[in-house]
Amino acid sequence: MTGQRALAAVLFVVAVGVGVLAASIGLGAIGGPSSASPNPLPSSSGIVIASPSAGQASPSASASAPPSGSPSAPPSKAPATPPPTATPKPTTAPGRPASITFAALKLDATSDPAGKDRVLTFRTQGSGSVHATIKLDSPQGQVVACLRTTKKDFGCRTTAGGELTEPTTAKQAEFTLTLRGDGIAAPVVDVALEFPSAAPWVTIEHARFDGTAFPDTNGIQATVVPSRDGDVHLVAAWGGHPLEYEVDLIEVGGPGIHSLPNQGPAPGTDVKLGVLAPNPWRLVLQNIETGFGVTDLTATIAWP
Repeated sequence: MTGQRALAAVLFVVAVGVGVLAASIGLGAIGGPSSASPNPLPSSSGIVIASPSAGQASPSASASAPPSGSPSAPPSKAPATPPPTATPKPTTAPGRPASITFAALKLDATSDPAGKDRVLTFRTQGSGSVHATIKLDSPQGQVVACLRTTKKDFGCRTTAGGELTEPTTAKQAEFTLTLRGDGIAAPVVDVALEFPSAAPWVTIEHARFDGTAFPDTNGIQATVVPSRDGDVHLVAAWGGHPLEYEVDLIEVGGPGIHSLPNQGPAPGTDVKLGVLAPNPWRLVLQNIETGFGVTDLTATIAWP
């Protein structure tokens, strides 16, 4: 009897222990606090990025700006490329030939106290030869022709028709040709210029723009030979007198033509007219008023 009571007591103690253990496990399963999970996985909303403090440089800033004194930082005023030890002298290549002809240009006589030289100025580019060919249109006497540059005088020649030729080896040089009738002669001449230049132009000074009553001294006629397609550019002035005028540009041996009649009245003109290579083009500038006597004309012609 006593043994049965002892066994019952032992069974009761075991049952109570099992019940307490089951209760503890049940509370953990329901979600109560437990230290059974030592490494819980944080959710994405739980990640916090701390902003750097004012005294702490961000990693990106410190990576893009090397510290002063760093060997990788170039000096602020260093040249992009080192200067050459010596400046090479420019070489002179043969220039592209250019040509222009002034037709029916009447000259003043040397003996005329009011007369002036016809002055043709042009610039060479590259090495080559300068040719000035003079042909008399009238049998009246001879022409005094003088050729010079800003650095050298090649002298004068009195001729009834001929050529002045001088070589040029300069990278660039400005030539001047002056024309005057010899003695009492006031001949009418054709003057052809050939010289090396990739962008040729010629200025004629002291030509005349006297009007339709003076056909021998009324404007200019010039023929240019373009080396490529482009514009013939004419800039002219006639002594400050507002006059009516006409400009024509005609293709020689082709159908091209530009005609600008009844222009002005104006004291000058500035016009560009398109041309096609390789045919020559004849440019005519004339005063279409009767005129009032001697009117000085300066004109610059540039061509491609």
